[in-house]
Amino acid sequence: MKKHLSSSVSDYFVLGIVYLNQKIKRIIAFILVVCFIGNSCIPAKHVAATTNYELIDTSETEVTDSEDESVTTKTDESIVYPTTEDADFDITSVAIKAEVANLRTANTKTFLRMDGTFVVAIYGETIHYEKDGKFYNIDNRLSYSDLTDSYRNTANTFSIDFPETITDGKSISLTQGEYEIKWRVDNVKNSTIAYDQ
Repeated sequence: MKKHLSSSVSDYFVLGIVYLNQKIKRIIAFILVVCFIGNSCIPAKHVAATTNYELIDTSETEVTDSEDESVTTKTDESIVYPTTEDADFDITSVAIKAEVANLRTANTKTFLRMDGTFVVAIYGETIHYEKDGKFYNIDNRLSYSDLTDSYRNTANTFSIDFPETITDGKSISLTQGEYEIKWRVDNVKNSTIAYDQ
């Protein structure tokens, strides 16, 4: 059974609600326009200067050790770069200042350009591994250890150990966290290796 209002709603009341609804929409639209205009007036270099980024100097050509990455910033040079408002603007002409290490993901690197803009390099494979909430460069170069007489990859979420020479009793091991897999070649002297060139 339907209940009816005991008093009727006047037309003026309904018109008043509609009028307030339209005024509120206009006020919200005005505030949004002001915010968008305000954000577009702030230059990107001022935003980058006030944000706490961990910068890694990209001028070095050698890969840094993943655990001891130095945090450095280059001094600003007095080079005036063209802006997007210039007719001859070419974004590729703006040099990269540093890598922003705290914006890394498993397969991306973010770079800060000299003019304060950012560029993101996206890779088709994983290039960083995560440790304690930070991403580090994967380094699969092998280093030799006299102690274990084996080669080990330098930096990754896993470690793999290869003996210098494969003989009976020596195994290859793959370790990730608390898990380990080991395998070896039995009867090495009677084994042959075939490979395609």
